[in-house]
Formats: sequence, C-alpha cells, structure tokens
Amino acid sequence: MFIFMSVREITNKQKKFCELKQDREYTNVRAYREAFNNYTMSNHSVAMEAQRILKRPLVDTYLKDMAERIQKKVEQKLVYSAKESFDELEKLKKLAIKNKGKSGKADVGSAIKAEELRGKLANLYVDQWKDTTKPLGEDVDYL
Repeated sequence: MFIFMSVREITNKQKKFCELKQDREYTNVRAYREAFNNYTMSNHSVAMEAQRILKRPLVDTYLKDMAERIQKKVEQKLVYSAKESFDELEKLKKLAIKNKGKSGKADVGSAIKAEELRGKLANLYVDQWKDTTKPLGEDVDYL
C-alpha cells in the first residue's frame, strides 16, 4: 500500500543530504547513508535512491539555492579582500613616495610597483605571453 503525499517542502533528511552533498568529500552514496542513517542497503540501491532524490524538483531547487548562497558568500569575501588589498597598496605607494632612502630621494621604484599591483588587482593590466609552440616566424603575442 502506497501513500502519496503532496510535499511542499523537502524533509529534514533531504536537507541534510543536500548539505552533505555540497561537501566535495561526500559522494551521493555516502551523503545518502549518513543523512538517512541507512547502512544496510547495498551501494547500488543507495546510489539509485540518491539519484531518485536528486531528481525531485524541490530537492533540485534547494541544491541550486544552496549553491547560489555559497557563491554569493564567496564573492562577498573576494570583493572585500580585493578592496582591502587595493587600499593597502595605495597606502604603500604613498609611503614609498613619502619616505626617502639613503640617497635622499623618494623610493619611486617601490611606488611604481605598488601602483602596478593595484592596476593588476583592478584588471587594468594584462600580462602578455608568447606562444613558443609555434614554428619560428609565426610568433604571436596573446593577451
């Protein structure tokens, strides 16, 4: 006898499965076994059940939402780190110009390097490289 239920939310076990699934160390089988506390089914059966759960629209949506939230957190950290680094390089550049070395002159080389790093961080400069796999006479610079 089967009882069909209209589920509008995923279960706590399905949520745990999704959370474990986001961890790269967990395979579908391992995540299913731990989330559903099922250690008696064969690996083949567990793999099939895990795939069945992953095909459910609510579970799929939950996984995609989790991935988006994680991506946003990572991006926020990167943006913060980039801004912080950018500001620090600006301070170092000013310090290099202000401080006088043994020669009594500003350390322009260090200031230029700090500015170059700021520009690279802001994607203003792109390193060029030469393709050495081409035969002689066909050298091309790539951006």
